[in-house]
Amino acid sequence: MKVNIIVLNYNGEKFIPECMPSIIKAKNMSSREARITVIDNQSTDASLTALEAFSGDITVVPMDNRVFCSYNKVVRDQSEEIAVLLNNDMKVKEDFLDPMVKTLENSSDIFMVAPKCFNFTGEELEGGRSKGFIKYGWFGAKARYDGWEKEVDTSGNTFQTGF
Repeated sequence: MKVNIIVLNYNGEKFIPECMPSIIKAKNMSSREARITVIDNQSTDASLTALEAFSGDITVVPMDNRVFCSYNKVVRDQSEEIAVLLNNDMKVKEDFLDPMVKTLENSSDIFMVAPKCFNFTGEELEGGRSKGFIKYGWFGAKARYDGWEKEVDTSGNTFQTGF
């Protein structure tokens, strides 16, 4: 399966020097055919200049700032079977890609996979498995539920992943 690693950037100049090399290294170490697309949501800082340093490894797509909805057009128009959605304030481990793709290949009933996520310094867990709930007629999810600490390092189903 081919992979498009899509990075959403808005005023991420300060993150790009750490973010992009980690993603490029992971792409190059992966056994999968992959490319990197950076969506720039009308940054007003020097993000585009910072991204030029990686022009041989990435494709930059300028877009109107539609926040997370900016992913939609790029995903819709891609030819790859898999889209990996990242933010500009993320660093990835060099081996993060293949296990997630393998899970999708081996399980026809899985729509989405996600890794364990830490903050930019790697010191604090930022997101992980969550459980859904209904309260006051609203549907929601939370990642900090009773017993969540015991499930951090186990694979399994989740309602959503993230913050």
